[in-house]
Amino acid sequence: MKPKILAQGAEAIITQDQDKVIKLRTEKSYRLPELDQKIRRQRTKSESKLLTKAAEIIPVPKILKTNNTNSIEMQHIPGLRLSEHLDTLENKNKIAKTIGTQIAKLHNADIIHGDLTTSNMILSEDHQERIDNNQTTSSTSRASSDIHSASEARSEITEPKAREISPQKLFFIDFGLAFIHKHAEHKAVDLHLIKQALEAKHTIYSEELFAALLKAYTKEANNAEEILKRLEQVEKRGRYKQAY
Repeated sequence: MKPKILAQGAEAIITQDQDKVIKLRTEKSYRLPELDQKIRRQRTKSESKLLTKAAEIIPVPKILKTNNTNSIEMQHIPGLRLSEHLDTLENKNKIAKTIGTQIAKLHNADIIHGDLTTSNMILSEDHQERIDNNQTTSSTSRASSDIHSASEARSEITEPKAREISPQKLFFIDFGLAFIHKHAEHKAVDLHLIKQALEAKHTIYSEELFAALLKAYTKEANNAEEILKRLEQVEKRGRYKQAY
Protein backbone atom coordinates (compact mmCIF):
# COMPACT_ATOMS: atom_id res chain seq x y z
CA MET A 1 0.00 0.00 0.00
CA LYS A 2 1.27 3.44 -0.92
CA PRO A 3 2.32 5.62 2.07
CA LYS A 4 -0.33 8.18 3.00
CA ILE A 5 0.46 11.80 3.86
CA LEU A 6 -1.01 12.61 7.28
CA ALA A 7 0.26 16.17 7.59
CA GLN A 8 2.49 18.59 5.72
CA GLY A 9 3.71 21.59 7.66
CA ALA A 10 6.39 24.24 7.34
CA GLU A 11 9.00 22.03 8.98
CA ALA A 12 8.16 18.45 8.11
CA ILE A 13 6.09 15.96 6.14
CA ILE A 14 4.43 13.18 8.15
CA THR A 15 3.40 10.01 6.33
CA GLN A 16 1.87 6.70 7.38
CA ASP A 17 3.15 3.43 5.96
CA GLN A 18 0.97 0.63 7.36
CA ASP A 19 1.73 0.52 11.12
CA LYS A 20 4.54 3.10 10.94
CA VAL A 21 4.58 6.89 10.88
CA ILE A 22 7.56 8.67 9.35
CA LYS A 23 8.37 12.29 10.16
CA LEU A 24 10.73 13.79 7.58
CA ARG A 25 12.16 17.26 8.14
CA THR A 26 12.36 18.86 4.72
CA GLU A 27 15.15 20.99 3.28
CA LYS A 28 14.75 24.76 3.36
CA SER A 29 16.15 26.49 0.27
CA TYR A 30 16.22 29.90 1.98
CA ARG A 31 18.88 28.66 4.43
CA LEU A 32 22.53 27.97 3.69
CA PRO A 33 22.81 24.21 3.02
CA GLU A 34 25.28 23.69 5.88
CA LEU A 35 23.10 25.62 8.33
CA ASP A 36 19.93 23.88 7.14
CA GLN A 37 21.48 20.46 7.63
CA LYS A 38 22.72 21.42 11.11
CA ILE A 39 19.31 22.73 12.22
CA ARG A 40 17.43 19.68 10.93
CA ARG A 41 19.94 17.34 12.56
CA GLN A 42 19.73 19.15 15.93
CA ARG A 43 15.92 19.19 15.94
CA THR A 44 15.66 15.54 14.93
CA LYS A 45 18.09 14.45 17.66
CA SER A 46 16.32 16.60 20.23
CA GLU A 47 12.87 15.26 19.36
CA SER A 48 14.13 11.67 19.45
CA LYS A 49 15.68 12.12 22.89
CA LEU A 50 12.58 13.81 24.29
CA LEU A 51 10.25 11.15 22.89
CA THR A 52 12.42 8.46 24.44
CA LYS A 53 12.41 10.25 27.79
CA ALA A 54 8.66 10.96 27.65
CA ALA A 55 7.95 7.29 26.86
CA GLU A 56 9.16 6.42 30.37
CA ILE A 57 6.52 8.74 31.85
CA ILE A 58 3.35 8.81 29.72
CA PRO A 59 1.99 7.09 26.57
CA VAL A 60 3.74 8.43 23.45
CA PRO A 61 4.54 6.81 20.09
CA LYS A 62 7.47 4.41 20.30
CA ILE A 63 10.48 5.29 18.15
CA LEU A 64 11.25 2.46 15.74
CA LYS A 65 14.18 4.04 13.94
CA THR A 66 15.87 7.40 13.43
CA ASN A 67 18.81 8.47 11.31
CA ASN A 68 19.47 11.38 13.73
CA THR A 69 19.68 13.63 10.69
CA ASN A 70 16.25 14.43 9.31
CA SER A 71 13.79 11.57 9.92
CA ILE A 72 12.12 9.65 12.73
CA GLU A 73 10.18 6.43 12.21
CA MET A 74 7.54 5.89 14.90
CA GLN A 75 4.80 3.51 15.92
CA HIS A 76 1.40 4.40 14.43
CA ILE A 77 -1.22 4.92 17.15
CA PRO A 78 -4.73 3.93 15.95
CA GLY A 79 -7.49 5.76 17.75
CA LEU A 80 -9.48 8.97 18.06
CA ARG A 81 -7.82 12.34 17.58
CA LEU A 82 -9.19 14.38 20.47
CA SER A 83 -9.63 17.56 18.45
CA GLU A 84 -12.26 15.77 16.35
CA HIS A 85 -14.02 13.66 18.98
CA LEU A 86 -13.66 15.10 22.49
CA ASP A 87 -16.95 17.03 22.43
CA THR A 88 -18.93 13.89 21.62
CA LEU A 89 -17.44 11.65 24.30
CA GLU A 90 -19.42 10.96 27.46
CA ASN A 91 -16.31 10.79 29.64
CA LYS A 92 -14.80 14.04 28.35
CA ASN A 93 -14.19 15.41 31.86
CA LYS A 94 -12.34 12.24 32.85
CA ILE A 95 -10.22 12.59 29.74
CA ALA A 96 -9.50 16.22 30.66
CA LYS A 97 -8.26 15.02 34.05
CA THR A 98 -5.99 12.54 32.30
CA ILE A 99 -4.61 15.36 30.16
CA GLY A 100 -3.87 17.37 33.29
CA THR A 101 -2.18 14.45 35.02
CA GLN A 102 -0.01 13.65 32.01
CA ILE A 103 1.05 17.27 31.53
CA ALA A 104 2.02 17.36 35.21
CA LYS A 105 4.11 14.20 34.84
CA LEU A 106 5.96 15.72 31.89
CA HIS A 107 6.53 18.95 33.81
CA ASN A 108 7.79 17.06 36.84
CA ALA A 109 10.49 15.73 34.51
CA ASP A 110 11.03 19.30 33.18
CA ILE A 111 9.73 18.34 29.72
CA ILE A 112 7.93 21.23 28.04
CA HIS A 113 5.78 19.98 25.16
CA GLY A 114 5.54 23.35 23.44
CA ASP A 115 2.48 22.55 21.31
CA LEU A 116 -0.22 21.28 23.64
CA THR A 117 -3.44 21.05 21.65
CA THR A 118 -6.06 18.32 21.36
CA SER A 119 -4.86 17.83 17.77
CA ASN A 120 -1.69 16.40 19.29
CA MET A 121 -3.51 13.86 21.47
CA ILE A 122 -4.90 10.45 20.46
CA LEU A 123 -7.26 8.31 22.51
CA SER A 124 -6.45 4.67 21.88
CA GLU A 125 -7.54 1.36 23.37
CA ASP A 126 -4.97 -1.03 24.78
CA HIS A 127 -4.98 -3.40 21.82
CA GLN A 128 -2.67 -5.92 23.49
CA GLU A 129 -5.33 -6.45 26.13
CA ARG A 130 -7.88 -7.10 23.40
CA ILE A 131 -5.56 -9.71 21.84
CA ASP A 132 -5.10 -11.38 25.24
CA ASN A 133 -8.87 -11.44 25.72
CA ASN A 134 -9.45 -13.09 22.35
CA GLN A 135 -6.81 -15.72 23.02
CA THR A 136 -8.23 -16.46 26.47
CA THR A 137 -11.77 -16.74 25.10
CA SER A 138 -10.64 -19.01 22.26
CA SER A 139 -8.76 -21.33 24.63
CA THR A 140 -11.70 -21.47 27.02
CA SER A 141 -14.09 -22.30 24.18
CA ARG A 142 -11.90 -25.19 23.01
CA ALA A 143 -11.58 -26.58 26.55
CA SER A 144 -15.33 -26.35 27.06
CA SER A 145 -15.99 -28.18 23.79
CA ASP A 146 -13.65 -31.03 24.76
CA ILE A 147 -15.27 -31.46 28.16
CA HIS A 148 -18.75 -31.40 26.64
CA SER A 149 -17.83 -34.09 24.08
CA ALA A 150 -16.34 -36.36 26.74
CA SER A 151 -19.48 -36.35 28.88
CA GLU A 152 -22.78 -35.90 27.05
CA ALA A 153 -24.65 -36.48 30.30
CA ARG A 154 -23.27 -33.31 31.81
CA SER A 155 -25.27 -30.13 31.55
CA GLU A 156 -24.36 -27.69 28.83
CA ILE A 157 -21.30 -25.65 29.72
CA THR A 158 -21.67 -21.88 29.51
CA GLU A 159 -18.64 -20.10 28.07
CA PRO A 160 -17.20 -17.56 30.54
CA LYS A 161 -17.38 -13.93 29.54
CA ALA A 162 -14.15 -12.33 28.35
CA ARG A 163 -12.51 -9.74 30.55
CA GLU A 164 -13.29 -6.15 29.81
CA ILE A 165 -10.89 -4.31 27.53
CA SER A 166 -8.42 -2.12 29.43
CA PRO A 167 -9.22 1.59 29.82
CA GLN A 168 -8.36 3.75 26.86
CA LYS A 169 -4.88 5.30 26.79
CA LEU A 170 -4.24 8.93 25.95
CA PHE A 171 -1.18 9.38 23.75
CA PHE A 172 0.61 12.72 23.39
CA ILE A 173 2.19 13.13 19.96
CA ASP A 174 4.37 15.64 18.04
CA PHE A 175 7.25 16.65 20.28
CA GLY A 176 8.80 18.75 17.51
CA LEU A 177 8.69 21.93 19.62
CA ALA A 178 9.46 20.25 22.95
CA PHE A 179 12.44 21.11 25.13
CA ILE A 180 13.80 20.66 28.64
CA HIS A 181 13.48 23.51 31.16
CA LYS A 182 12.94 23.83 34.91
CA HIS A 183 11.43 27.34 34.90
CA ALA A 184 7.78 27.68 35.96
CA GLU A 185 7.23 30.23 33.18
CA HIS A 186 7.56 27.64 30.42
CA LYS A 187 5.29 25.19 32.25
CA ALA A 188 2.70 27.95 32.67
CA VAL A 189 2.87 28.70 28.94
CA ASP A 190 2.23 25.00 28.23
CA LEU A 191 -0.96 25.22 30.34
CA HIS A 192 -1.94 28.45 28.62
CA LEU A 193 -1.59 26.76 25.23
CA ILE A 194 -3.92 23.89 26.13
CA LYS A 195 -6.41 26.34 27.61
CA GLN A 196 -6.43 28.34 24.38
CA ALA A 197 -6.79 25.13 22.37
CA LEU A 198 -9.83 24.09 24.40
CA GLU A 199 -11.41 27.53 24.01
CA ALA A 200 -10.83 27.52 20.26
CA LYS A 201 -11.81 23.95 19.42
CA HIS A 202 -14.17 22.91 22.25
CA THR A 203 -15.86 26.22 23.02
CA ILE A 204 -19.04 24.88 24.67
CA TYR A 205 -17.18 22.68 27.15
CA SER A 206 -13.88 24.54 27.43
CA GLU A 207 -14.47 26.03 30.89
CA GLU A 208 -15.42 22.76 32.60
CA LEU A 209 -12.76 20.80 30.70
CA PHE A 210 -9.98 23.16 31.71
CA ALA A 211 -11.22 23.21 35.31
CA ALA A 212 -11.03 19.40 35.42
CA LEU A 213 -7.63 19.45 33.73
CA LEU A 214 -6.25 22.05 36.14
CA LYS A 215 -7.56 20.22 39.21
CA ALA A 216 -5.76 17.03 38.15
CA TYR A 217 -2.62 18.98 37.22
CA THR A 218 -2.51 20.74 40.59
CA LYS A 219 -2.81 17.43 42.41
CA GLU A 220 0.08 15.83 40.49
CA ALA A 221 2.50 18.64 39.65
CA ASN A 222 5.52 19.64 41.68
CA ASN A 223 5.55 23.39 42.53
CA ALA A 224 1.96 23.64 41.27
CA GLU A 225 1.27 26.80 43.26
CA GLU A 226 4.18 28.67 41.65
CA ILE A 227 3.23 27.45 38.16
CA LEU A 228 -0.40 28.53 38.57
CA LYS A 229 0.72 31.99 39.71
CA ARG A 230 2.83 32.20 36.59
CA LEU A 231 -0.17 31.10 34.54
CA GLU A 232 -2.13 34.09 35.88
CA GLN A 233 0.68 36.39 34.76
CA VAL A 234 0.85 34.78 31.32
CA GLU A 235 -2.90 35.23 30.87
CA LYS A 236 -2.73 38.87 31.99
CA ARG A 237 -0.01 39.54 29.40
CA GLY A 238 -2.20 37.91 26.77
CA ARG A 239 -5.19 40.08 27.65
CA TYR A 240 -2.98 43.17 27.64
CA LYS A 241 -1.74 42.40 24.10
CA GLN A 242 -5.32 41.84 22.89
CA ALA A 243 -6.38 45.19 24.32
CA TYR A 244 -3.75 46.96 22.25
